[in-house]
Amino acid sequence: MEKPKDFKAIMLSSTFTDLKEHRARAIEVISKLHYMPSVMEHSGAQAEGDVIDTSLDMVRNAAAYIGVIGLKYGQAPFDPVRNPDRLSITELEFNEAMRLGRPMVLFIMGPDHLVRAADIESDPEKRIKLDEFRERAKKMRNDAEVQRVYEVFSSLEQFSTAAATAIGNLIRLLERNERRDLEVLGEGAGLDGSTDQRSFRERGLDTGLPRPPALAAVPRYLGSHSFVGRESELLMLSDWCDAADPNSMLLLEAVGGSGKSMLTWEWLTKHSTRAREDWAGRFWYSFYEKGAVMTDFCCAALAYMTDTDPSAFRKLRTQQLFDRLIAQLERNPWLLVLDGLERVLVAYHRHDAAQMLDSDAGVVSDQIAGRDNWSSIRPEDDRLLRRLADAVPSKILVSSRLMPRALINSSRAVVPGVRRQLLPGLRPVDAETMVRSSGVFGDSIAIRAYLQRNCDCHPLVVGALAGLINDYPPDRGNFDRWSEDPKYGMSLNLGQLDLVQRKNHILETAIGALDQKGRRLLHLLSLLRSAVDFKSLEALAIVPNRVNDPDGTDPNISNANDLGMAIRDLEQRGLLQYDLSGKRYDLHPVVRGVAVERINQEETSVLGQKVLDHFTSRQHVPWNDAQKLEDVSDGIQVVSAFLRMKRYSDAFYALAEDLANALHYNVGADPEFLSLIRGFFPEGWDNSPALTETTQRWYITNCAAVLLSPARARELHERAILLSLNEPSPDSLYISLCGFANCLSRNEFLAAERLRTLAAELVEASRDPELLFMSKFRAYSLAVRTGNRQLADELWAVLEHMGRDWRRGVYRPGEAETERALDLLNRGELTEQILTRAEEVVARGNSIWLKQNLREIRGEWYLARKDPDRAIDCFSEALTWCRERGLENHHCEARLALARLRAGESCEKAEVERLSTVSEDADSVVVAELWQELGEPREAVKHARRAYLWAVQQEPYVPLDCLDGAVRILADCSADLPPFIAIGHEDEHVFLWEAAVRSYVGKLQMGNPTN
Repeated sequence: MEKPKDFKAIMLSSTFTDLKEHRARAIEVISKLHYMPSVMEHSGAQAEGDVIDTSLDMVRNAAAYIGVIGLKYGQAPFDPVRNPDRLSITELEFNEAMRLGRPMVLFIMGPDHLVRAADIESDPEKRIKLDEFRERAKKMRNDAEVQRVYEVFSSLEQFSTAAATAIGNLIRLLERNERRDLEVLGEGAGLDGSTDQRSFRERGLDTGLPRPPALAAVPRYLGSHSFVGRESELLMLSDWCDAADPNSMLLLEAVGGSGKSMLTWEWLTKHSTRAREDWAGRFWYSFYEKGAVMTDFCCAALAYMTDTDPSAFRKLRTQQLFDRLIAQLERNPWLLVLDGLERVLVAYHRHDAAQMLDSDAGVVSDQIAGRDNWSSIRPEDDRLLRRLADAVPSKILVSSRLMPRALINSSRAVVPGVRRQLLPGLRPVDAETMVRSSGVFGDSIAIRAYLQRNCDCHPLVVGALAGLINDYPPDRGNFDRWSEDPKYGMSLNLGQLDLVQRKNHILETAIGALDQKGRRLLHLLSLLRSAVDFKSLEALAIVPNRVNDPDGTDPNISNANDLGMAIRDLEQRGLLQYDLSGKRYDLHPVVRGVAVERINQEETSVLGQKVLDHFTSRQHVPWNDAQKLEDVSDGIQVVSAFLRMKRYSDAFYALAEDLANALHYNVGADPEFLSLIRGFFPEGWDNSPALTETTQRWYITNCAAVLLSPARARELHERAILLSLNEPSPDSLYISLCGFANCLSRNEFLAAERLRTLAAELVEASRDPELLFMSKFRAYSLAVRTGNRQLADELWAVLEHMGRDWRRGVYRPGEAETERALDLLNRGELTEQILTRAEEVVARGNSIWLKQNLREIRGEWYLARKDPDRAIDCFSEALTWCRERGLENHHCEARLALARLRAGESCEKAEVERLSTVSEDADSVVVAELWQELGEPREAVKHARRAYLWAVQQEPYVPLDCLDGAVRILADCSADLPPFIAIGHEDEHVFLWEAAVRSYVGKLQMGNPTN
């Protein structure tokens, strides 16, 4: 978007004689708000030939555009170059404002407005143009179905009221944007902070990227083998990039190892300019690189497009980046390639993303955390993807192992502007070419038939097969002899296997054909959870020979030369991948999965010890100071190795306390945490963990109960109670009792209350200050959520004097302050000082959960203060933190959408419908408020009633904020409260272990717990 010359000017565009009074009211509002109305009344008389330039200059020099469309089309001066279609001055001004991307407010006169006959368009041709203009102006773009926000007025008084509100909102938006730009850039500075207005390159500096239209790549793609075949796919891409194709985006979807990146690079570099000659530029960006995220993609793309230092764009806010990129894409035809987009999705935001099987990632929600795998980690990325799909006249080519949710609707169909193309295996003739390029020879028809039948011409497996054939001792490379030899090709015995089994069996055979050193190296790599560089590989793999090995039977790699030979052999067979930019070695996930199944326990112990020796010798960030997943990656690797070696007690000591707390509280890496906990249950969740000590078994069982779904957690909490009774301790028993009580259903309320009372008696009997604080704090949290303010104040006064110096596994610094901030928010008494203090304490405690909760509280506070712009930042950041940890937060999604609506941004109805479907009953009130904001009272009432019924059924712990919100929305919509039937409580069920707990509490009260 071109920056206006006069940021304080606002363009008022309309016909003149018929709307004099309306213009006067609008000019008055603009002037009172200390902005300059840019209007023809102030520009003086102009010759007809000058009026076009004068009018368009006024639009260009203004910060925003206000359009008023009446029932008259207006002056339409003809100019063969500037106005060959004889459009009115008003329509020309509107078109220019659209082209520049100016913030826009639009008023359209309704049919009931009283007007003079002279103020109604009488020219038939102009009446047609006026009708077309009125309809087109309502839409976001000429070809869009989505309508912009506009006001219809039926009287001068109605226009005056609407103008005062809408223009006030517009000016607040301009001032927020101006404040942001000045904060980021400094007043009077260029984009890169310099006052020198020359281009970056003109000042003798370099962006590090070529100038458009030359191809720019971040980084350049380096394939592992020569490109072969794919003629039909290349033609398909060339057809799609034609300007006549209606889809701006093409998403190439395929499983790992199918050659997506190689195909897109081949077409980009050798075919795209032949298919189309008018590209403004071509840009490749790989998300496989470390640190590659959507904002970095935007910075790099904009730097290339505008010939500007990339670092300057990194100072801008995300929304500003997105707006500038879309403006460039809509101005000229650019070709952008986004390679490996799956890496910005939830499914692949994990420590072992590179090792994930497609079968694990390609499901809507995984088994670890029930997370939505197809969503972007950062919610703003979803919005950018949807905007890229509409970026005419540019073209966006995407390769991904998963289809992003942002690009599909609720019916699982792709959104308009997107073409989804599934990439199959190679054509048989191309697979044959690939095999022959490695030195294989034989009957052409037989080779093609074999490859198609046994591996669907999957490039990864084709490469592995080529390695097997080239290793055929009787006649290396001879496919015909190899395939007919009972000891080799025929021994694969693929006839009874399905396609997936055939692929895996071929890979297993390829691994089995390796020499001992190569196989040992492959097995070692399969134990690692992430890629490694050569230095680490040397430390892990090389074992200096202690004895001579003349016959080569020693499986150990004794020197760097042997290691290099083993690496090259694995690469040539297509079993090992090398990341040139990161200089790291890794296995394809399919290869890793097959290799893991081959390793026996003896070899696992030998190789696992190498892994332990290496990773335990490295320095790492103290676990309590960890802030991101990389900080705990070595610890994860160590625990994983112990578990693979079945050294469960050692794994426990490596995980328990500090590392476990860091995973759960600091980093919030619950999927990774649960995957480690699962390793302690080799026989499944229904059996006990493979540990001998009771305290260890209790700890691991309790961790599993906290991380798993409520249905499974109830059973585990009960088992934890039984374990804590074997070797009674007040703290473990208290934690398990509370956890079990919280898992009981609503109709088991009486039992839950009885157990909570028993837990409180246990705390009092223990006389443990830490347990007493925990008990009081739980009671305070319950009082806050039920709106019992008197009890909350009493408990807070007690907590204030109890201190905060407790074990980190029991209490996180800032937890009480966060709860107090929520309490005061609900009362309308929260202040900046209280919020800031809570944030400072939480920062010292380093808990991502509390940071997220406080961010949402601050967002709600900003919404209440009618500052939706800052609320957007808060909710967006909180939601990003959730998705980075693989968690869904529909409440936060709904509040983010509401803040965007109140800030004047758009919100797609389909997104609100999705939230309505996936949200829990407890979140229905925020969904109802969202529908209310959208002007959909029927939907608002439906969800408000759902929220009301849920709230009243929580008796006696009714969540007051939910109940009050539902009642308010129903009253606003003039709807009655729904009737409800109270849930009956079952007869009190006494659990078999309760007597043992009461006996233990009695002994504590008597001061003799061990008797």
